[in-house]
Amino acid sequence: MIVLIILLIVKSLLFVLEAIGIFKLAKKNEIKMPILCFLPFATPYYLGLVAEKRETNEKKRNLKLWLIILFLLMLLLAVVFAITGFISANEIIENAKICIANDTKMTLDMFSSAIYAIIFYFVSLFTALSYKILRLAAFWKIVSNKNPKKSGLYMILSAVLYPLMPIFILINS
Repeated sequence: MIVLIILLIVKSLLFVLEAIGIFKLAKKNEIKMPILCFLPFATPYYLGLVAEKRETNEKKRNLKLWLIILFLLMLLLAVVFAITGFISANEIIENAKICIANDTKMTLDMFSSAIYAIIFYFVSLFTALSYKILRLAAFWKIVSNKNPKKSGLYMILSAVLYPLMPIFILINS
């Protein structure tokens, strides 16, 4: 329980640092209502918005929209995964109780309810990876415009030490 509280505090601190960094970048780029960066659902949108403002080529990729869609999809899939995992675990436990009461062995078909949880796990994993790759792409656009010589170092550090990416955003704001 203490570990969860510490993780929650650290995650909250990292969120605030990232929001401050994106807020500063949004103000520098004259983006309207930068204070919304402090809302968890708006942070990915503003990160994409700042990255798009820094984009020099004419072809826009609508990064802000994809970041917010993947962020919301990631949250939705996490909830669905938790629900299907709970239902699946409950069904498997009930099957185990029946087997114990009847003194029989569990068969493979008794684990079939876990298929949905496994499917949602892999879909959630793919969505989370896609979201993280897009966040790194947005960060790359921000850093490569501001500090091209150090952009490679920041990208490697952000990819390897992904939880520290908010600190790197704050440093580059």
